[in-house]
Amino acid sequence: MTVVARMLLRRLLLFVPLVLGVVLFVFVVMRFAPTDPALAAFEGGSATSAQLEAFREANGLNDPCRCDTCGSWPTWPRATLAPR
Repeated sequence: MTVVARMLLRRLLLFVPLVLGVVLFVFVVMRFAPTDPALAAFEGGSATSAQLEAFREANGLNDPCRCDTCGSWPTWPRATLAPR
């Protein structure tokens, strides 16, 4: 194996833990952020409690941690790549 091939293989193998680390970091920051995403979406606090609940329900913020992390994985390619 050439030097370049070994370097590329090593870089590719180091890429996996890097991506997992970034995903874990973003998850922890988003999960433990000190603010409510529904309140942040409505700047100025002009939303009613019914609007906040509707926003939370529409965006899956009422789901438990395991559901909002893994629950949408099987459907995200279809939802993301579907023609509009």
